[in-house]
Amino acid sequence: MNCPECGAENKDDARYCSLCFCELKGREREGEPFIPHHAQAEPEAGFLPWTPPTGAYTPPSEWRGESVSIRVEPYQQVERRVRRVEIAWFIYGSLIAVIVIFLILCLTLWGNPSPSEVAGKFIQSLNRKDRVEMKKYITPNQVSTADHKLQELLEQVGEGTFLQLSYEVSKESPYNARVRIKEGIYSPGGARMDVTISYDNNLYIGMNSIKGKWYIDVNEINIIP
Repeated sequence: MNCPECGAENKDDARYCSLCFCELKGREREGEPFIPHHAQAEPEAGFLPWTPPTGAYTPPSEWRGESVSIRVEPYQQVERRVRRVEIAWFIYGSLIAVIVIFLILCLTLWGNPSPSEVAGKFIQSLNRKDRVEMKKYITPNQVSTADHKLQELLEQVGEGTFLQLSYEVSKESPYNARVRIKEGIYSPGGARMDVTISYDNNLYIGMNSIKGKWYIDVNEINIIP
């Protein structure tokens, strides 16, 4: 007996189809053709009425391998989701690492001026005769006693200014360095002629490093040509 719903072959005395499980008995009941019970019910809202499959029946033993490969197993779906999450975390982690490294560099290497930069800013404040600004670059433990030294330096410079200076840094240790003025111009002001500074003048500024930041040693300043 062939199932009227799916066409599967069943035993003559079978009551239900071995493939789709529909009821086989009673198809000639009172001379009416057999209609599956789920096809007799009214379709629910939003669902199409049931229609029997068309085409020749193909038993499972003759199914091709392609029909099995179409199905995606649950573990494959889980693996894909896990892979996507891992890729997303790798991208986000890389971005966070780059940002952290950038901030560390800003706060350490890039955020701390070199000895030559500190010396240049100190001489600029000296040109402006700004003693308050000059104290910002003095070693912290010397600030309270630096007024006398700075006053002497201001008196020596007078109205003079330093122009077009270039520097050379020599580190005596990780905590001490000396910034030498390689070349430049010292303009005394007034009617006096400018003085050309050379490496032979041996002009320098002593530096101290405290917690990775460079300061000027007020007792090691020799910049008057």
